Amino acid sequence: IRPFQPHDQDIVRDLILAGLGEHFQVLDPALNTDLEDIQGHYVERGSTLLIAVEGDKLIGTGALIREAPGIGRIVRMSVAPTHRRQGIAHRLVRELISTARRLNYTKILVETNDDWQGAIRFYEFCGFRPYAHQDGEIHMQLNIKKRT
Repeated sequence: IRPFQPHDQDIVRDLILAGLGEHFQVLDPALNTDLEDIQGHYVERGSTLLIAVEGDKLIGTGALIREAPGIGRIVRMSVAPTHRRQGIAHRLVRELISTARRLNYTKILVETNDDWQGAIRFYEFCGFRPYAHQDGEIHMQLNIKKRT
């Protein structure tokens, strides 16, 4: 797992869009404009965008953005279909949680569609708990304990 680099732009965008397309079948490009300039939208704004690689192949991604003081949000989680159920997404989330701790966040939020059962189960496995349902989405949170 390593930080996003500008030369990763196309493959990261394609990986995320492929994962969304797999679930939704049809994508609205207007909902994914952040993926046209990942460096500018995430990295240059202080967010953490990590990628998982195997050899020279990019196989996963996930980002942590600042939602509010002390609160982060995980977005853009995606793992290539050929590498799912191998712990890659879990390692990405664990690294994003570690990043949140270093940033002194006390809470991490995540949301997904309420019909995306695999994603919901995954986030529950990582310790997130639902706190709201709204407009076809489930909102989940993880309270972060400070290490002593």
